[in-house]
Amino acid sequence: MDLDRDLKLLPHLKSLTMKRGPRSVRRRRRPLPPQLPDNDDILAEILLRLPPQPSSLPRASLVCKRWHRIVTDRNFVGRFRAHHGTPPVLGYFRPSGRFFNTQEPPDRVPTSRFSLRRWRRRGSWSMFGSRHGLVLYGIWDNFGFVSEFMVVDPMTGDRSRIVNPHAHSMTTLVTAVVVSLAGGIDRRSFRLAMLFSHDYQPRVTASVYSSESGVWSASVATLVLPLSYSYFIYHPSTLVGNAVYWLLFEGLIIQFDLERHSLAMIEQPPAANVGSEMERHIVTAEEGRLGFALLSEFSIQLWEREVEPNYNAAEWVLHRTIQLEKVLSIKPKDHVKCLLRIMGFCEESNVIFINACHGVFAIHLKSMQFRKMKRRGAFHIHPYSSF
Repeated sequence: MDLDRDLKLLPHLKSLTMKRGPRSVRRRRRPLPPQLPDNDDILAEILLRLPPQPSSLPRASLVCKRWHRIVTDRNFVGRFRAHHGTPPVLGYFRPSGRFFNTQEPPDRVPTSRFSLRRWRRRGSWSMFGSRHGLVLYGIWDNFGFVSEFMVVDPMTGDRSRIVNPHAHSMTTLVTAVVVSLAGGIDRRSFRLAMLFSHDYQPRVTASVYSSESGVWSASVATLVLPLSYSYFIYHPSTLVGNAVYWLLFEGLIIQFDLERHSLAMIEQPPAANVGSEMERHIVTAEEGRLGFALLSEFSIQLWEREVEPNYNAAEWVLHRTIQLEKVLSIKPKDHVKCLLRIMGFCEESNVIFINACHGVFAIHLKSMQFRKMKRRGAFHIHPYSSF
């Protein structure tokens, strides 16, 4: 058989015969490369890793229109918050609603963003607290009732005005609190819990508003207090897990579970039975447990609430003691006429604020790092954290 002649007659057979060795691999059709993400997606991933300082996103937004569009997008801001976790403390509010910056330039957010003049129209306003980047105000009518609430995000200017359906059926609004459903990642979804009393009876009733449904719940829980009168809770609340806690004057703590919609009463640690309310504060303990900070002369006792599930019991245990003389390098003789006091606590950053003669100290309860602030504070403050 003449192979050359046959290959001339069947050229396709020749090509098949010649496909041998490594060249045959090179001649095969290569798979298409994976599709690269859109340029905006790549840029967003880069910007997502900017430092978690308050000035990072505002400064990035000034680079160009494209960067501004990306970093101001709500979805990106939510991802930025989720990526970095704990937001920095920008400052604190006094009960009057006045804001004080604690950051230095360029991380210093303009105080005008936190001014009540941006939203205030009429009536008397009072502040109930701040949490997850949201600030809660109460609006009083001419009859002395909190007829409305306003939830404000100072960083975006978003605000929600909520009518209080129980305004004229209650004797006293005991307190109120706002909690973001997503832990501050998406601040448009929140719950507003209110405690109030009526008929001058020693009991409080809870009601909850959901921004998702836009509806107040009926009275979800009632708790009888060992008192002969109703009153307003001035001490700031603390969120620990799914429950909100308030200190009472009588050595007690009110607990409101946001998931179960239940009210309960807890006794404070035995050592807290003496002293001023300015010397104590509910804090977050390790592993997310309920904690209690007690200021004793020049030290802070940190107590933890240990629960024994098998016996359905709980008790306070002294966890550790912080010696302020060593941590802050303060001299006891300088504070004879100016008593130390606890002003507030930031749950998100685990920072407690101590007022002393020489200023306000912000102490991180885990690392023991502290920062001295220029201004002295009020009796109580509401720390504000946000990116």
